[in-house]
Amino acid sequence: MSRSISVSSLPAIELDIAQAKANNFNEPGKETATYIEGTLLVRSDAGMNKSVYVRLCDPKKQWINISASYLRTIDDRTELWYFKTPSYGYDPGAEYVSFQFALCLVVPGRPDVWDNNHGNNYEVGKGTKCPTPLIAFGSRKLIPNLESIMIFDGWKGSIYVSPSIGKPKEVSIIWSLDKWKTQKIIPLTYVYQTNQVDIYRWNIKLNVPQHTEISYYFKAIIENGDVYVDTNNNKNYDLINI
Repeated sequence: MSRSISVSSLPAIELDIAQAKANNFNEPGKETATYIEGTLLVRSDAGMNKSVYVRLCDPKKQWINISASYLRTIDDRTELWYFKTPSYGYDPGAEYVSFQFALCLVVPGRPDVWDNNHGNNYEVGKGTKCPTPLIAFGSRKLIPNLESIMIFDGWKGSIYVSPSIGKPKEVSIIWSLDKWKTQKIIPLTYVYQTNQVDIYRWNIKLNVPQHTEISYYFKAIIENGDVYVDTNNNKNYDLINI
């Protein structure tokens, strides 16, 4: 389902996606480091002198500002920005760790513009029995788990889908080996829900030469007919078979 959107109606700043992640050091005396990594969308016409930051309530319940950095221009009206919070150590035996955050766009001479999830702030967390979701879905409702994607004995991986879009009747990966001269569509299999996120997986046996580039994106068709795609913000995903 598509509709035209005027530039003036686009939000000046908007969450794209944010995820709570953890690094297990697996060394005596070392804790698990937990952090948030994410991207956000900023209107290009906000000017060159703008700055963007994330207002974060960390696991210690302290509010701090985290600067975001420009990544690239998506189209003639939208920029993609990136942020990563500091890592916070916690006892691996703890049940969970959680964060709250909001986004702020600062332009000299103008009022600050916030995206605070309609006054509720965004929340993400990680750990068993965590009451907050693993991922805060903003404009994107599908996001691959890039850490799970492998291509050793076959091409396999998983994708996170926001339950807020409704129940998909089909989630698929669309991929090409020849720069989109041809393409193939493979349905994904629903696995389970964790931390309020639905997980779908694929496992494809490939027979392609080494150093072949695979380009791909994802699509979900909802029971009511709505269609959601994740094209990596108009860039598509790429993987090299080494």
